[in-house]
Amino acid sequence: MNKVRITLDDYRNLEEACSNIALKLNLENDGINDIPSLQEQLMKISEDIVIELRQINTIPDELLSLQRVFEDLQQNNDHVYLIRGIG
Repeated sequence: MNKVRITLDDYRNLEEACSNIALKLNLENDGINDIPSLQEQLMKISEDIVIELRQINTIPDELLSLQRVFEDLQQNNDHVYLIRGIG
């Protein structure tokens, strides 16, 4: 089972975050620069994976929507196990 750590503090904006997350997860990366395109590709994950979503400091409000994306992903894709870390 693969494990990927995503630290939300590493990103300045949503476009950068979506693109980089797609790269980290080896998703089809063409045009992934917003929430809908990222969600679409995340739902196609078909191998078991652990995603550790970390937040160390306060992040911009626009990045908060990524937390919901990953929570929804865990509920709707049996191949994804989400670990959330703060601090």
